[in-house]
Amino acid sequence: MFAASNGTSDFRVVTVVYNDSSLFPTNQSNNATRTNGQIISLSIPGVKLNNLSDPIVTTFIPAEISKKNNKTVCVFWDFELDDGNGGWSSAGCYLANGSLDGSDRQICHCDHLTNFAILMNFYPGQEDSPIPRYITNIGLGVSIVCLLATLVSFTINRKLRKSKPKQILCHLCVSLLCLYLIFLVGIDRKDKKSSCTAIAGLIHYFLLTSMFWMSVQSINLYYLIVKVYNTHVSRFFLKACLFAWGLPAVIVAITVGIDVENYANKDYCFLVVTRMYYSVVLPIAIVLLFNTVVFIMVLRSISKLGKITAQAHEHNKSRHLLQNAACISVIMGLTWVIGFFVIGSATNVIQILFCILNSLQGFAIFVLYCLRSKDVRSFWTEEVRKRFNGLSSTLRGTKSSSVNSSAGKTTSFGLNSFKGEQPNSDFKTNSSNNQEHVA
Repeated sequence: MFAASNGTSDFRVVTVVYNDSSLFPTNQSNNATRTNGQIISLSIPGVKLNNLSDPIVTTFIPAEISKKNNKTVCVFWDFELDDGNGGWSSAGCYLANGSLDGSDRQICHCDHLTNFAILMNFYPGQEDSPIPRYITNIGLGVSIVCLLATLVSFTINRKLRKSKPKQILCHLCVSLLCLYLIFLVGIDRKDKKSSCTAIAGLIHYFLLTSMFWMSVQSINLYYLIVKVYNTHVSRFFLKACLFAWGLPAVIVAITVGIDVENYANKDYCFLVVTRMYYSVVLPIAIVLLFNTVVFIMVLRSISKLGKITAQAHEHNKSRHLLQNAACISVIMGLTWVIGFFVIGSATNVIQILFCILNSLQGFAIFVLYCLRSKDVRSFWTEEVRKRFNGLSSTLRGTKSSSVNSSAGKTTSFGLNSFKGEQPNSDFKTNSSNNQEHVA
């Protein structure tokens, strides 16, 4: 028995049963996870009950009973979620009893009064295909190796790393490398909510830094090709780092600070759908629009250079830089445009296409900036030649010293043998000669 706010024990419990969840729209549910059964609303006018010592017990009979029903979750409607739009939350509720396949009654315990329901996973037909995950793991592994090879190529050679475009490329490679490694290691670490939130924040951060370093690359192209005169920018890299490394941190911090409890998705360690619109999709759209405008301006300047024969070399160099930057922007931009449609339910073809484009970005960078670069190819050719010559010299020196050592041992053995066979004759000859001289 509960006491009302006026101190009396007389009160009225209002019970409402909803046949479906049409009055509870949310972005949390999709074709795989949705409410299964009626929604029960319990409330006492003028009384708000929380943290009850004796739980409220509700029993649900699933509307769809099938062996493919899985992972029952007891939830309630939280009006404060999703920036006041409301959403399902499991805080303070747990499944007390129920079969794993959802064929029996589902009994839930909650420590407060509100609108109660159960969420259940449905797998219409077959479960999710493992092919996209295999493609992602293989592609990310290839990209990680390619990004490491690109970083090594531009960091161990002073001539290659002194140019500003190559330095910007190294920052982009570091950002993508961190993104891929964290994604591989932590995307499925959803056991602990705090660690999952941290991983989601890191993936969010390095995704934005990768896109922002693409913008820095576009800005550098603008200064190199479009704005030819007065192009010196004091402390360019300090400003670039503050923009590409600092601004994403601010965006992530604001997104987390708005609602840290509902920042990460429950199924994987990345943002929930409602957070992605303004913290991922909007920044990426702005970056792609900015890069497109810059590339159009650069194309116009390159076309003017091509008309002047004296600047043919600069024309070819500028065109090469634009091709590389445009290809990377298209690959990364197209990837996340397709990724936006992957959110929720998507066909296997769209998922596979997204996985291929997303996981092979590092490979594309390696092809464009290493395999297509004459300087990089010449550097590695010279390095391989030096290593091969050094190894050949070492092998020849080892073989020569071994032969000399063997010859020395043979000569010594022969002399000793010769001396061992003729000691008496030599001694007798010398003795007879001495005797003759004495006589």
